[in-house]
Parts: sequence; structure tokens; C-alpha cells
Amino acid sequence: MNLNQNQRLKRVLVATVLCVAAVVAAKPASAQYAPRGGCCGGPHGDIAIGYSFLNLSADGSSQAYNGVGISAAFNATRYLAGVVDVSSDYAQIQGVNNWVRTYEFGPRFELRPTRQFIPFAEFLVGGNTLSASANGETISSNGFAFDAVAGADFALDRRGLVAVRPEVGYVHLENNGDHADGLRLGTSLVFHF
Repeated sequence: MNLNQNQRLKRVLVATVLCVAAVVAAKPASAQYAPRGGCCGGPHGDIAIGYSFLNLSADGSSQAYNGVGISAAFNATRYLAGVVDVSSDYAQIQGVNNWVRTYEFGPRFELRPTRQFIPFAEFLVGGNTLSASANGETISSNGFAFDAVAGADFALDRRGLVAVRPEVGYVHLENNGDHADGLRLGTSLVFHF
């Protein structure tokens, strides 16, 4: 294992420990969390599926990708949730099919002024797979991924169980000593439970 791989593994390990510590520290407050009763209690979690637009920049050039993302979250407290997010984005560049896939997890911090409007920020770490295929041959590489996302759920029903979620995020990918940074815009249909 080279130094860059060790650094990436240390980052993922530190992020995992911080996420677990945040959930454990928030556990005493979860007894006071009222999912469907009381003022602005809100749901236990959500499942979301939606469209994403990803613009990645590396080595002075940028490329736009279109894709789909799926996420699931479980609220440990009224304001803190654990999130798992998987996305797959595609672009065809000069006849080559390119895919960017990320699989990440981390904390989401939510404000809950009402059930109809829930703004949030989330910080996700994990991995990515970059792949390219042409003429029946495929190459791919795996690496580190980090996202910082802000968005909000806007309820489509009175109880806040179905919502639409616009979001914007910063994306950082590292593969084989190279890195790419970008902007992800997305919108999802969200089902709260």
C-alpha cells in the first residue's frame, strides 16, 4: 500500500469514527424525539430517488455527467440522521462511455421548523468507481469520495410524508493519485417514514 492509499484509509477511518461518535453522543436525546407527535416532530427517516447533474473538473478541463442517486436516512435524533447514498452518473466523451459511481455514508444535520419544510446539510465520505468503456473493453479504478451537500425537503402532502428535495453539493474524488472536484445539482422524490 502506498502513502496516498494509507492517507485515504486514515481519512475514511476518522470520518467513520466521528459519525459513530456523533450518533452515540446523540442517543440520550433520542428518548425525547417524537417522530409523529408533538411540535415539528417529523418522521424517523426517509428514502429518496432522483436525478443528478454532476460537473467534474480535473487537470484544467471539466465534463458534465447525468445520473441517478438513491439515498436512505435514519434519524437518531430530531436534528441528526445517518445517511447512506449511492449515485451513478454517465457521460459519453469522444465515443467513450464514462461512468462515475459513488457510495458514501455520513451524518445529516436537519432543522425542522415544520413538517412541510426541512432544510439540511450532510457530509458524506466513502468510495468511488470511475470506469470507461469503448470497443468492448472496460477500464476502471476505485478511490476515495467526499461530498458536502445542502438542500431542503418541501412536502407535497399535509403530513410531510412525501416531499421533493432540491440539493446542491461539492464533490471531491481521488483515484490513483489524481483528484477531481465538482458540483452536483440534484432533485429527488422523498418518502418519509
